[in-house]
Amino acid sequence: MIPNYYQILGVPHDASLNDIKKAYRLYASKFHPDKHKGDDFFSRQFIIIKKAYDVLSDPSEREKYDQMLFSYFTDSKRNAPNDSRDDNSKYKSNKSTSSQKNTNNKSSSNIHHNYFIYAGFGRRTAAYLIDIFVVLFIEMFIYFVILLPILFDGFSFYDLFEEVIFLSSSDGIISHIFIFILSWAYFSFMESTDLQATIGKLLLKIKVTDYNGDRISFSRASARYLGKLASLIIFGIGFIMILFTKRKQGLHDLWAKCLLIRR
Repeated sequence: MIPNYYQILGVPHDASLNDIKKAYRLYASKFHPDKHKGDDFFSRQFIIIKKAYDVLSDPSEREKYDQMLFSYFTDSKRNAPNDSRDDNSKYKSNKSTSSQKNTNNKSSSNIHHNYFIYAGFGRRTAAYLIDIFVVLFIEMFIYFVILLPILFDGFSFYDLFEEVIFLSSSDGIISHIFIFILSWAYFSFMESTDLQATIGKLLLKIKVTDYNGDRISFSRASARYLGKLASLIIFGIGFIMILFTKRKQGLHDLWAKCLLIRR
């Protein structure tokens, strides 16, 4: 099978030379053997990354490679079952060809998984603690600066503080609902933007991606956030799974089909 150098460097097929150089510098820096005390795994990965860059950065070599890659997928289509006896057979053949192409793409994209450095439990926990403080800061800002002055115009600062204590108490159902909505909006929005991370994750150099390393949608980010609630319901086991799963995924990551990788 022909390695997909575009996916190895994490760039589209129409990537400019500048984009290819940026991607190479990023991965070469992460996988350089000198950074990993000559570890054989990183040495092998670095060689493959260097090979991908050498081919894609040379216009003539890239043209030859593109033709070879095109021929490979064309041959895959040609070898797929094809029976033109009737329209139904044609439909089945096209479906089989499409399935073959998807399989090839998945195999190529799996190559890219070897180049992800997954964020571990400690780093993720530290990022989450930072995000808790961020959410609390936003909550207090909304309470003190926006909501309470409007709802309780003319109250003293002490009166406003008492209202905050009441809303934050175990009986403050409205407060709990508000915090849930605020947290959901914060995590889901930030993780689905081009940043692919909350403030805590940015500081700890983590980003949230799908299985191909691409940005996730807001709906998938929301599903991931709701998955955290499921992890809490089962006594935190969903979070502990990060320590034991191959790609350091928690239950919520598996549910939403997401990865947390190092930048």
